[in-house]
Amino acid sequence: MSRQRVLFITIDFHKEDEIKESFSVASIISYCQNKGIDWIVTRISINANSCVANQIREIRPQLIENDIVMFGLYSWSEKYAKLIIENKTINNVLCFGGYNVCRSNIKELEKKYPEVNHFIVGYAEESVYQLVTNINSNKVLNNGIDEKYLGGIYGNKILELNDSIRTIRFFTKLGCFYQCDYCAHRDVNKNLIVSIPLDKVKLDLALIKNYNIDKVNFIDPTFNLQENYLEITKYLVEICFPHLVSLQVSFNSISDDFLDLCEKLNCVLEFGVQDINEMITEKVNRRQKMETVNLVISKLNKRKIKHELSFIFGLPYQTIEHVEEDIKWVNEHIDPKICKIVFNRLMILQGTTLYNRKEEFLIIEEEVDGIPFVKETKWMNQQEMCKVLVRLKDLKYIVE
Repeated sequence: MSRQRVLFITIDFHKEDEIKESFSVASIISYCQNKGIDWIVTRISINANSCVANQIREIRPQLIENDIVMFGLYSWSEKYAKLIIENKTINNVLCFGGYNVCRSNIKELEKKYPEVNHFIVGYAEESVYQLVTNINSNKVLNNGIDEKYLGGIYGNKILELNDSIRTIRFFTKLGCFYQCDYCAHRDVNKNLIVSIPLDKVKLDLALIKNYNIDKVNFIDPTFNLQENYLEITKYLVEICFPHLVSLQVSFNSISDDFLDLCEKLNCVLEFGVQDINEMITEKVNRRQKMETVNLVISKLNKRKIKHELSFIFGLPYQTIEHVEEDIKWVNEHIDPKICKIVFNRLMILQGTTLYNRKEEFLIIEEEVDGIPFVKETKWMNQQEMCKVLVRLKDLKYIVE
């Protein structure tokens, strides 16, 4: 039996100093490789800021050369789904996965894209393995991950570096316990956390230590969850990890033991505040007490630990006055020498609770660089949203 030829196509926002290939696809490939799959893999990552339509047409010869074509369906890439379908050949088995494939919309997607042979719901690692090895040929695949096969992306040489790469991505787990109504950076289908085996995490970090890079972005939605995070942080200290490490963490789980270790690292802790008003955060199922937030910020300031705080504007129940209160709080509590402030405009992502409540909240969106952002809500009209944008840009709180 001949080996399956599999083509992964993603549309990504390429950053100058990062690897251009999709990290999510690299995780899938590494997982399948760890399970001993025998296949031929091709990866194409199209820059979302380029002429995407032309590039899709230009890669048609590569579709002809492959058996299975996997396409990542996201809010910024779905508008090209029909073009992928138009350019596929009669011999291609077409599979869609990504954040925009959810339990809540799978029937709709099957009707919208009848030419697609398979849809992958949730994390794709095991589903891709079962599809390629003919274990599972269902139209909809939603297989749980066997965590012992996760990881090893750098040890398996799935992602290669060159001299232009200054920042790389890394992860120790998939998923998040929290169920914020706006977030899709978790398993929105089963809400599970799957951890990478500790030995694989350490092996990859030992390799990365010797890379000629500047920064490692840990992309765990919440790094400081479950027992392994302290062990991993201790290991970074033990091996004198030289690169800047960014960790996305929760105020609710910050311990003094963790901060003791962070003081010994070159790190930046990234927190999502979203809004200081507890009524607003509770309305979007964000469990957060400002008493805890203020205590942690005080500790970070005292210890001189670098951190970044992100806020969201355009949330339900949030008015322009609430944003001003956020700005006032920043001025009173933040040390700009060690803290960066970022305000992000709300994106409504498929599979999230907010996506299903758009009409109720009178949410109107606009597309900016291929991404749909909220431009008006029941509590903040379009003119007020524009005022907020101008205000935050003047303060340099919006990253452009």
